[in-house]
Amino acid sequence: MLDVTLFLPDIDPMTPADLEALSWKGALAHIGPLSDFTPLQDTLQGKTNCALYLLYMGAIGFCIRRTHTVFEQKLTQRLVEQIFCYQFDWRYAKRFGITVDSIDDRKDRVRAIQRSLAYFFFEILKRSPSFFFPGRPTADISFMLNLTRHLLGGTNAPIYENWLKQIITRLDRIAPFDEYPSPSVYDYPDRTEWEVATLRTHGTPLPPEVLSLEFDPSAVDLPALAADHLRQIDPAANPLLTPPDLLIEQGFKGTPYRAGG
Repeated sequence: MLDVTLFLPDIDPMTPADLEALSWKGALAHIGPLSDFTPLQDTLQGKTNCALYLLYMGAIGFCIRRTHTVFEQKLTQRLVEQIFCYQFDWRYAKRFGITVDSIDDRKDRVRAIQRSLAYFFFEILKRSPSFFFPGRPTADISFMLNLTRHLLGGTNAPIYENWLKQIITRLDRIAPFDEYPSPSVYDYPDRTEWEVATLRTHGTPLPPEVLSLEFDPSAVDLPALAADHLRQIDPAANPLLTPPDLLIEQGFKGTPYRAGG
């Protein structure tokens, strides 16, 4: 299982007392404004979608570090792998639905928090079932980053904010994308041209090492490093990933879970 926490700074884990004292009014109360374009969303512009997905993985990693002491992490650990694999092929990620009601549950906060961490990525998948997401998921990523900020609490805030600032700056440098192609297939002569535009927006898969402040991304071949991680994924151990046999049955060309197929 891909362990993204290996690339993140240490933080104080949550105690049962911390969990009990955590303000929880449902996930939607802790993700920032739903309708306004926020300063955080502005900083998420100018980079590929793969860079944004990597930020989501990092946020999940912080949440694992924070909450592993108070509830099990099967969903979060599997989610990290799903997001990572999605960078390579949209077909790798199984689609699952989580309702807004389940993440806004105020009584069973553990279940609500667990589902909230997956909800925003599942929403991205739901909006584009037959190819990579063609738009810019800046709002979804900002919601996840804000929810993580809430779960980490005040004592961990300086570590998280420093990490977030530095990683966003790094991603601006190594995965820039300043174009704004239309996400609608109807604005293109055919689906092929739409897919080409979507692939530009999507970008190149990035390895989890990029999330480490000690890592020098200029010193390595990032696509090759990401491909190495992909080869180590065991889809049979992760129900959020599509089995290789099913992919081939559905027409997948090449070898599943290998860079370039």
